[in-house]
Amino acid sequence: MRLFFLFLSSTTIIVSAFDPCLLAESSPRLLLSVGREEGTAMPVEWASSGARLGLSFSVCFQKSAATDQQEKLLGPDKTRVIIPLSQPTFVGLSGEESIRVTAGGWCAKPIENNVGQQVALRFFLDFPDGAARNDVVLPAGRIFFSTYCWLNDSKLIEAQEASAWTQTELADVQQKLKTQQQENKGPLQKATGIRTAILQTERKQLLERKLANQRRSLPGNDDVVPGPNDILLKKQGMLYVKRFGGFLGRREEYHIVGTFKFSGNSTQNCN
Repeated sequence: MRLFFLFLSSTTIIVSAFDPCLLAESSPRLLLSVGREEGTAMPVEWASSGARLGLSFSVCFQKSAATDQQEKLLGPDKTRVIIPLSQPTFVGLSGEESIRVTAGGWCAKPIENNVGQQVALRFFLDFPDGAARNDVVLPAGRIFFSTYCWLNDSKLIEAQEASAWTQTELADVQQKLKTQQQENKGPLQKATGIRTAILQTERKQLLERKLANQRRSLPGNDDVVPGPNDILLKKQGMLYVKRFGGFLGRREEYHIVGTFKFSGNSTQNCN
């Protein structure tokens, strides 16, 4: 799968007060699971055995600007420095192996016109030597991380309440349609009820789309971990490598190479 990032919009707009600096100087621990994922555009032989390469290390989201670390995927907003606080290891055929990871960049950008205060959190780190376990090969170079976060404030509560109200409205419309179907049994009742049924069905479809959009942009109850400064981090994100395709190989494409999770904060010094 060639990945292109698109953002869903909604007719309900809540202006976010999210400041990327709220994430600065935090030091979460990352758990990487490198391996074949459904829909990836990696070669068919890559990680075809189903094996996984697991890596664990801590990083620090720094406040300083990464002036020489601009990446199109992160967008035009200010890119800041992210550094590894430790070097991951894994057990291979020759015993324990250490993987070299070097500094990269990160950016947190609120998604415009988003009802759930959803913020796109993207960052990258360099793996100069790559890593390999069986047929799972993490290519040498830049690995991209993509996930979401939310500021747990009154605006998020408003968005959650709006979603709950949409769900209530949808349940009400569904009940009215069910009642109407039970009551309109005679020919005359069916004829007079057709127009009402059409309107109710259209209302139901509208509410279903609205609720789906709201739920996509809101954190699930078991889908987040607490971050610094009342930030909620989406528990799991995706890992990508950058490739070039299209005419003359100039179009950036991002191929899935696994997933990662946030696992609490590190006790290591972020400075």
